[in-house]
Amino acid sequence: MAAGYPEGSGSTYFDEATGQLVVRYVESEAGTLWRAQGRAMRALAGDVPIRYEATTVSLARLQEATRSLNDTHGWAGRLASKVHQVRLDELADEIVIEAAGEADKLAAAAKLATGITPRVIVSRTGPAPQSRRSDTSPYYGGLAIWTGSTGSPSTADASCTTGFRMTRGGTNSNWVTTAGHCGTNGDQFWHPGGWAVRVSSDYESLGTDIAMLAPLGDRYFSRYSWFGERNTSTANPVSGKNTDWPAVGSAIYVSGANGGLVYGRVTSINGSCGGERMVVVDTDTGHAQDGATLGGDSGAPVTRWNTATSATNDLAAVGSHSCGNNVNASWFVPIHRVEAATGAVVVVGGN
Repeated sequence: MAAGYPEGSGSTYFDEATGQLVVRYVESEAGTLWRAQGRAMRALAGDVPIRYEATTVSLARLQEATRSLNDTHGWAGRLASKVHQVRLDELADEIVIEAAGEADKLAAAAKLATGITPRVIVSRTGPAPQSRRSDTSPYYGGLAIWTGSTGSPSTADASCTTGFRMTRGGTNSNWVTTAGHCGTNGDQFWHPGGWAVRVSSDYESLGTDIAMLAPLGDRYFSRYSWFGERNTSTANPVSGKNTDWPAVGSAIYVSGANGGLVYGRVTSINGSCGGERMVVVDTDTGHAQDGATLGGDSGAPVTRWNTATSATNDLAAVGSHSCGNNVNASWFVPIHRVEAATGAVVVVGGN
């Protein structure tokens, strides 16, 4: 609905403190038209109360200004080397510039270039390196996510883990998998990179422990997957997938948010976790990366090396982690069953 009034609508978000859906509108003619859609918005929101807030700048304009400031730092002149990154904080309706110093001068330069005054955060060391516990767009699989839309520290155990980027019908649909038991439709998860996702389709009640997460806001996922320990900053591309049950004895990796990268070998395709037929993996094999999957690893991408390509470190999707005994065994849903349940396919090309 907001897309029909790009110059009149600001950001929209759920205020957990008050239980209200906050709809921002620009104080202009276009904003008046956007706010007039309130009756239709209320019908869509159901029992959730709506609070309208006036803003001076549309979300579309903020997004465009953020992109232009990120495309090149030429607007900063001789201070360009001090700019670490530029991002949009939709909850605060602010452009945020992270820089090594000269906050006032950079704010003035950005306002001159865009007409919008940003907030400048000074950090001598620059933004933290991206990792599975603090990631920015495009978001990879194997990420730590926490229940809710804000607030959990990245050092705490994650609630669940993101899996594979999915698309349906050959469109540019933007989803990522997690375990179905992580939440039900509408539940939100938060990540320290400053973004959130919600459960858009939960298939657990239909017999498959899988759910599809959709990003909130102008964000997108990647086919890359974090591949390493709990705080790893190493990621590899997913360039292939299994088309059936994996062979008994085959090697796999589970890349969970809390347990990190765990190696194992398939022992059976007739295991049961929550009543569902799954693959069973022995993770106590004498390998350098043996270990146990932990709570919060649910939804983690299960992969193997992609032997069909000569590229270094390419992965093939094998399944979605579901549960484990915290000692030496894990269970996962094979990827062909994930695709059958969701009607979507794993993205194995592009970014």
